Amino acid sequence: MDNTEIEKMIVDLLKKGEGKTSEEIRDAILNKNPETPIIQIRKVLAEMTREGKVEKRPDYKRKKFLFTLMGNKVTKESTSEGGD
Repeated sequence: MDNTEIEKMIVDLLKKGEGKTSEEIRDAILNKNPETPIIQIRKVLAEMTREGKVEKRPDYKRKKFLFTLMGNKVTKESTSEGGD
């Protein structure tokens, strides 16, 4: 699987808009193609983040980063610290 295919799969996963952790993205891709190297998935996700195609936001409740497509909004409840 080449980087373009992985990028397309990531975009398809994130189109739903709720945000996904890197583990959720990795697992979804590996379910479709178990031979995909994990490091390749991580590199493509990092490159998409640097290029501004994907946004990385903290989710304080889950203590994880959520990835969303640029322009897609994650609900405030999921990313707030909750103690306000």
